[in-house]
Amino acid sequence: MKKRVLFFAVVAMFAAIGWAKPELHMSIGHGESVRYSAWSKDGKYIASASEDKTVRIWEASSGKEIRTLQGHSDYAFCVGWSSSGRLLASKSFKEIIVWNPKTGEIVNKFQSP
Repeated sequence: MKKRVLFFAVVAMFAAIGWAKPELHMSIGHGESVRYSAWSKDGKYIASASEDKTVRIWEASSGKEIRTLQGHSDYAFCVGWSSSGRLLASKSFKEIIVWNPKTGEIVNKFQSP
């Protein structure tokens, strides 16, 4: 069994600019390496893409996992928020998935030939 990967949301570095309290929060999440992470525009959430084929959404202030998004057939290596924060996109080798981050539903899925 592979060692679980710890996802660290370090908010201490943002204390200096007033984004968060100086604390370190840790949550157990992905079962494989995290390849990419992205903050939402409002700074409330972090999305992470992993080799375990999932995208996870975390509450930045607490480090708590909010939602796990499953739908990739291969590992997810990139993730990004829309400017409005209403959509989240993730990329694997063979597909791009657009998600509704509030519900976890797939809004659209683009497959490569």
